[in-house]
Amino acid sequence: MDLEQVKVVRVERESILHILTLFAFFNILKISEDLFRTYYDSSNDPPTRIESFPPDSEWDEFTYVDVIASSLKLSLLQKSPVESEEPLFSIHPLIRDWMQMWIEKEEHSKYVNEAISILVSYIENHKDEILAPDKRQELLSHLDVSMEMDSQCLPERHQLGYGSLEMAGSLFATYYDSSGRFKEAEELLKRMLGNELVTKKQDLESDNESTLEIIVKVSQVYFRRGRYEEAVRLAEHCYQGYQTACTSNISKPQTVAMNLADCYYKLGKNDEAKNLYSSSLKAYESHYHPGHENIFLACESISGVLRTHGEHAAAFELWHKVLAGKETSLGKNHPTTLRTVVALASNYRAQSQYDRALPMLLPAVTSCTASLGEDHPDTLNVFIHLGILYRTMRRAEEAEEMLNRVAEKGEVVRGKSS
Repeated sequence: MDLEQVKVVRVERESILHILTLFAFFNILKISEDLFRTYYDSSNDPPTRIESFPPDSEWDEFTYVDVIASSLKLSLLQKSPVESEEPLFSIHPLIRDWMQMWIEKEEHSKYVNEAISILVSYIENHKDEILAPDKRQELLSHLDVSMEMDSQCLPERHQLGYGSLEMAGSLFATYYDSSGRFKEAEELLKRMLGNELVTKKQDLESDNESTLEIIVKVSQVYFRRGRYEEAVRLAEHCYQGYQTACTSNISKPQTVAMNLADCYYKLGKNDEAKNLYSSSLKAYESHYHPGHENIFLACESISGVLRTHGEHAAAFELWHKVLAGKETSLGKNHPTTLRTVVALASNYRAQSQYDRALPMLLPAVTSCTASLGEDHPDTLNVFIHLGILYRTMRRAEEAEEMLNRVAEKGEVVRGKSS
């Protein structure tokens, strides 16, 4: 079989060969056109071989489809079984391996770097959107392949998280973290710091702002993995570091303060946590408009401490205020709004007010599943709370159904991150 048999009018042969080979450096089960279109449209200086792929000044979907169609005829590509409005295709593993083998080994690193650039472009251009569950899973699958290729093809200290790929490593880590893939997020962040820097306190010697930012992210990943003692150690270091660091960005030191407060709260240091939450709230209120997400976050955190202290009336009042604000500024089905719904419902359950908790959780399950997918940590969290509520209400069968779904889906997520 010869790749040069693929021919499309007005497209240079080199460009066709390049993009077909590039496909082999993505997840071969599902590759969508919008990855490449986003990259081309958003790049001021796309690689020459990509730049010459569209015959005109803008990305040409019809030319792209012609290349795919020509490749399908030669059985280089396969139609994706997934129904979609955009062109989708897959590649047989043997074809993928053959595509990679036909280029020199030294060329692999260039294709890996280009695939990473395409994924970075897509993440950056969709960071303010809530991606559909299937699109989010597709993107994660491509990130996984890039991580694998990164370890196989890129030289040491030229990988994700180092040098020119430092920003890419940070973006990948953030995306993994937000998707509940904490192991991968931690691995990338530790690359950026060095293992010794994040495991031994006496090695935390670099207090420049960029280093502190990465340490904060590591602390947050530890926190989400339930490693609170490790998280608080890093958070305390960063908090002290920002006391002396010169920064005009209020969000950075307050993010550190909130992170440290979260750690204290989980470790039962409620007074210390409340003091930090309250000081952060004052700082946010003096700099942001009343509907800013950071103000909501600080208020919710204070509500949690109030509840722990037994001040339930004050806690509920603050939670309802936050929920009303989020529904107005973000909408009822926004993920952060739904997190507040779940927190409020959980506290109604704790107060044995089941008739108020259940009508809040049922729509939250539907909304999270539809917008985030069943594997997302937020969705699993709603399943857990609904299962606990059913069990408390002695509705055993419904409780078992919910908690079994968590066990099944949670096993899938853990498997991807193992």
